Amino acid sequence: MDGEHKRTFVECIYDYDNNYLIIISEQTFEYYNYTILKKAIYSRNTLQQCNVYPIDVDNSSDGFSGITDLDHNTTHIRSLNNFLLLTSNATYLGETTLRGYIHVQQWVSSISNFSDIIWSFTKSNYLMPWNSNNYTIPIQRIIKRKDNGMILEILNIFSYKTRIIKTDLIPPKGIYCNDLIPTDQLISLEDVGIKFPDKFSVRIDASTTFQQLWHSVHLRYHLTHERKLIRYDYTPFDNTQNSITMILDYSENTSRSYKIDRRTGVCIINESITTNSLTSILHSPIETLIKYEDILLSNPPKQFFQYIGNRPCRGSILCTILIGQMSKFPLDSDENWLLTNIEWAWSKRNIDDDDDNNNNNNTPYDYPVYLNLNLYRDINEPPANVHYEFYDYRTDVHLNEFDVNLCYRSNQLWYLHLVFQLKIRNQSTVNNIENISINRRRLTEYIRAQMISIMSIKYLRISQLELDHHSNQSGHDDTFYCIFTLLDRTPFVNPNSEVELLDARTKLENGINNGEFYFNTDDGLSIEAIRNSLEDVQSFYTFNPNIHVNRTIVETIEEIHEKIQYSDGAQAGAVVGGMAVGILLGVITVFVVIRIIKKKANESPSGGLTFRNISFRVGNKRKQEQLATVSTENPLHGTEETFS
Repeated sequence: MDGEHKRTFVECIYDYDNNYLIIISEQTFEYYNYTILKKAIYSRNTLQQCNVYPIDVDNSSDGFSGITDLDHNTTHIRSLNNFLLLTSNATYLGETTLRGYIHVQQWVSSISNFSDIIWSFTKSNYLMPWNSNNYTIPIQRIIKRKDNGMILEILNIFSYKTRIIKTDLIPPKGIYCNDLIPTDQLISLEDVGIKFPDKFSVRIDASTTFQQLWHSVHLRYHLTHERKLIRYDYTPFDNTQNSITMILDYSENTSRSYKIDRRTGVCIINESITTNSLTSILHSPIETLIKYEDILLSNPPKQFFQYIGNRPCRGSILCTILIGQMSKFPLDSDENWLLTNIEWAWSKRNIDDDDDNNNNNNTPYDYPVYLNLNLYRDINEPPANVHYEFYDYRTDVHLNEFDVNLCYRSNQLWYLHLVFQLKIRNQSTVNNIENISINRRRLTEYIRAQMISIMSIKYLRISQLELDHHSNQSGHDDTFYCIFTLLDRTPFVNPNSEVELLDARTKLENGINNGEFYFNTDDGLSIEAIRNSLEDVQSFYTFNPNIHVNRTIVETIEEIHEKIQYSDGAQAGAVVGGMAVGILLGVITVFVVIRIIKKKANESPSGGLTFRNISFRVGNKRKQEQLATVSTENPLHGTEETFS
């Protein structure tokens, strides 16, 4: 342009129906919104910034300017001819060949008092690989001066498509554009169907710009009207490198946390849920996620996000992208973050159906794909980045996954191992319990629900509940066994708010003995607990499905209740007999040692022990002739050997 030779490559996406224009270059991503007359320019360099500018209106020499629709009092992108500045006064120049082999027709029109524009279009009958329908497509645009014919700009078009791919419309990742959308038009994630359910499990990998290694955590979440439970399993990047399980219990009246060291078995119970003062999120992304779980996952800010569009994630997943910006977040002890851009990517099946069905598809999103944080210390500096990837997302989470019985043993809290028997009333055998069609987890929950009701306790106080039966035991074909651990009151609660351990056991025993423990299942089984069958066991043996599981509980009970008693005379006899056996073994040992010594003495030439066959080192100051003669017990006479 005007003596300056510069070649640039740009991609232009023109959408008249949706009233926007996108121009993508190597340096920027420009988004023109003609409805609100704003254009956002996203920088593609390391600063990753966005600036918003107004769009000019009704400028006939600028194809990028908007036009006013007086009938509807709105603004709109220009028609394609006006956008290309191919005005109605264009004059046909004729035919020529461009780029060596493309036959074109040329048109010239005036765009100002000083310059003309020449457009070249392929002939409609000229076959091109991307033009199977033989429509006319633009090939080249030249802008030149009228007075001297100097060429000011040459625009060559190499790829012209009439179908827009939706994934081409997404700005660069992690960049938030201020002032592009009015504050009152920001949306909540729930507005577009994005919401974590009350029960879910997901594995999360985290990476930062500071650390190359990925951090991994398995998160489980369970929300009811009574409490919220969250469990994290991860390995912190500290000096111990021990696997940690952290269970956070948010109840109505109180909250507590359980931190279990999986290698040592040590459990720390805290009365309140507090996270240690964090260093930079770049060093501890998992701990930051735990501390700010409410903001980042379960309860994100309302009226906070901009809807960006759809973008491919992890190669083959098509994601919906929403982004928001928060000031001074997170609160690190080592960093002072000015701004943080929070970008969510969620996916669902048939993600494009919303547009195809006129936005009538309210199908919720299936799973999260990633959470991306761009953190700025200074707006004029490149941002730091923390990235979370989500895998193995599922919603079948159960309360027994938040078991804290290890913390009771670790902290010397009270608990009991109990076992009782149950009988199927409407069948003569329990073989159907081993049938694959029986839902053992559901049967376990029926039993647990009965115990909770009878003892008036919370769910998590019943731990390690196992079921088994012994079909080979005579008279017990219709009987099976339930063994479990009953925990004492929840730590740090009001003593009057929960039943004490022994009182709970007494209530269960009375309920079983009075015939109150019975229920019917959806599988058609009628089950009741056998009266007077509740017993205490000293140790808990979980059933191993690989080794005779049907004998485990029977043998355990028989072993614990077997009592062997001895009389005083039997105990004295055992002591005397043990002493006699010890004396006899000592005499035999002495006799054997004496025999070995005598044998060695007989074999020595001097009639005793000898050291004649052992050589000793001497000091360097001693003379060679002072050394004792060293020989063997059986010298070789008359034999000569040569060594070299």
